[in-house]
Amino acid sequence: MYKRILNFFIIFILLYCNLSENNDKNIHINLILQDKEYYNFSRLVFFPEHKIILLIFFNPESLLEYDSEKLNPSMIDFKKYEEQRKNINKKLEIFEEITGNEVNYYIQFNKDNFIRFIDFIEGLYLFLPTNLELKEQNHIHLSGNNLYFGEKLYEYISSDEYYESGNYHIISQNKHFRFETMLLNLIYQLRFKTDSFRKDNQLDIIYKFINTNMNKKELQNFFEILLENHFLILELPLVSVVNKQKNETELFVHINKAKQIYQETLVQLNHLNNQKEPITLEILNASGVNRLANSVKASIDSQYYKVLAVDNFPYYLEETFLISNNGNSIELNQLKNLLYIHEKNIFFIRRIKDVEFSYILGKDFNIKKLSK
Repeated sequence: MYKRILNFFIIFILLYCNLSENNDKNIHINLILQDKEYYNFSRLVFFPEHKIILLIFFNPESLLEYDSEKLNPSMIDFKKYEEQRKNINKKLEIFEEITGNEVNYYIQFNKDNFIRFIDFIEGLYLFLPTNLELKEQNHIHLSGNNLYFGEKLYEYISSDEYYESGNYHIISQNKHFRFETMLLNLIYQLRFKTDSFRKDNQLDIIYKFINTNMNKKELQNFFEILLENHFLILELPLVSVVNKQKNETELFVHINKAKQIYQETLVQLNHLNNQKEPITLEILNASGVNRLANSVKASIDSQYYKVLAVDNFPYYLEETFLISNNGNSIELNQLKNLLYIHEKNIFFIRRIKDVEFSYILGKDFNIKKLSK
């Protein structure tokens, strides 16, 4: 036990020394994944003082305009934004604009190396609430808990769904949410795959898959950060503007609002463990037992946990699952301890939901555990 604690502090000290060459309180890392036509990316900001990783996302197909007053549908000239669409460097600059910090490190995957990396760690589990049908589809994406290997996972994050004219912005945002879903589940499930990067020979292989300015020791410390720290997400707000020439809606990053939200997040970091608002969730019955969701609601509703909805799940499940919709691992940890849920039955799904968590009761659910 003491050895484990000592090892953690050694890792933490090495991490802070190796990953930061200045006196900044946080470390900024760009994570970049090449898509078929664009790039998916996220800024990971590590706050050593709080032991928090903040993942900042925005839709890579969205456009950039610093002056939101210029986004007038009747006056805007969309042609001047065309050069932005595939300009990854221009879009990555927004992270520096929002955070006020230059990037310290980057980690970049191309398609082939992403596939090799996922296959090397023996795949990633995803939970799909419904079947997913994609336009360019070589794999079947069925509802429920599924193991995804590299090629199938790359298809999941990079292919479009079918859509009607005028609704591409919805499909684009759904695809972006699938990238967020993949990344959050990957970070969470790495804790079950520690042998992949804690053994020197294994880490040597992974290091060859990645284009990065980290050395091998810094990359190992980066993986340790992902294991030992909680994480939150910040989704940059978007402005919808109708492009009448294309009969489509274009999405623009609301840069000023994003700066405000980022600064508010920095203030809130000191109060994350002193939760005031109750965690919100829905309870979905997939067990086949009548009114089970209502019984569970009565057991857990309190000043800390608020059940906003109960309903039946569309199909039966053998096991019980907890789904995080908001990407907040601090709240997830609190809820996990309350609900006695197995860690391997916890998943992240990024989507627009009124509740932060979805608790899906399977046939294995035992309400007596909640009464302890």
